[in-house]
Order: sequence, then C-alpha cells, then structure tokens
Amino acid sequence: MIIESDSESNRSYLQEQSIELQNIDTFAQLLLFYLKKKGKLQSEIAKYAHLSTGAVSNYIGGGRLPADLGIVYQIGKALGSSAEEQAYLVIAWITDRNCRDLAKYIDTVVECGTERELEETQTMVIEMLNINKGNNKLLNDTAVI
Repeated sequence: MIIESDSESNRSYLQEQSIELQNIDTFAQLLLFYLKKKGKLQSEIAKYAHLSTGAVSNYIGGGRLPADLGIVYQIGKALGSSAEEQAYLVIAWITDRNCRDLAKYIDTVVECGTERELEETQTMVIEMLNINKGNNKLLNDTAVI
C-alpha cells in the first residue's frame, strides 16, 4: 500500500480539478459547474452573498458579471469553495472582464478610429491571440496555484 504525502495528494486533487474544468471558458460556466458540483441552489448563493436571485441567475446565464471581486469572494464562500476553487473563480472573472473590455475597445476603434488605428488594433489583437495560442481554455495554465 502506497501512502500519498500531502503534496502528492494536493497535486492529484489539482490534476483532477484541471481535468474536470478543461471545457470551461467563462465565469458563468464555472459558476454553474460549482453550483452543480456542490449541490447548491441559486437562492442559497444569493442569500449568503446578499444578492438577488435574479443577479445570480444573470451571472450563470452570462448576461452579467459580478461588479467586483468582493462579490466573487462572497459567491465562493457561499459555495463552500476551497482556496483553489476560489482562485479559479477569480481567474474566470478577470478573464471575462478583460474580454468584455477589449470588445468595447475594438467596437469604439471600429466606430471612431482612423484606418491606421484599425490596422494597429488588428495587429494588437492578433499579437494577443498569438501569446495565448494553445491556451484557449480558462484554466490550462493554472493547474498549480
């Protein structure tokens, strides 16, 4: 019989967690995954985090993101999340927030920018995509926190 050390046990847990999460791309998907995994109801999360059930529903549906990381923390606590799970929620929130901000930036450049600014923005976006090439899933680079 082989007894795993704490670090081996933690590594095994993180690998399992990474496999379970590999098809999750957004905060909404991750929140829904944790709700199901933990057997929690939207109303339970809402009550604990001092939110409306409608707000939690909007987060799960992807229509809105929590306004700040304080709310993300409260949602994680309401779910009974581990430190690793809480970190995944934070990463998902930051990723979604950055994508939404970038989309607004691109829309504004398309609407108001010059031809040169459009070309520069296109180059910037392509460079950003190349930097993240192969890392299109939310947690590929966060298996060990």
